[in-house]
Amino acid sequence: MTHFIPQNTSFRQEQSTLADAEFLTFDYLDLRSDLRNEGWRTPQCYSKDFGATGDFPAIYAFLLVDNMEFKRARPAYVGMSKRLAQRWSGHPILTELDEVGLWVQKWFLRVPMENLRIAEAAHISRFDPPWNVIGRKRGVAAL
Repeated sequence: MTHFIPQNTSFRQEQSTLADAEFLTFDYLDLRSDLRNEGWRTPQCYSKDFGATGDFPAIYAFLLVDNMEFKRARPAYVGMSKRLAQRWSGHPILTELDEVGLWVQKWFLRVPMENLRIAEAAHISRFDPPWNVIGRKRGVAAL
């Protein structure tokens, strides 16, 4: 069964000791494990987490990951789409995230079309991603 509303999660949100990425406040392995257990998938791996993108409804998250030790991460942006592959193609936020200098990992969770907005709002509330802007600055400046 796919869960699209956040459940109580065990990942730890802690302060990072990385001098160049203090905003990476999640333990990457815990976050990845929780996403996997909730049914999220990524096209950027060769493990059980793999999921091919396609033109189906989904919510998605772009994670910024410490590309030196792969220990710290932060969901940077959460969105929704009726056609995921089409939406990711040339997504304007990806260009901004690439400039941060960390690994950008894409994750998605298939969601019934009628539940997209509810699921997106729930995960924006859950992660408070700095690139989701409604009445605030975008990106690292928002922190």
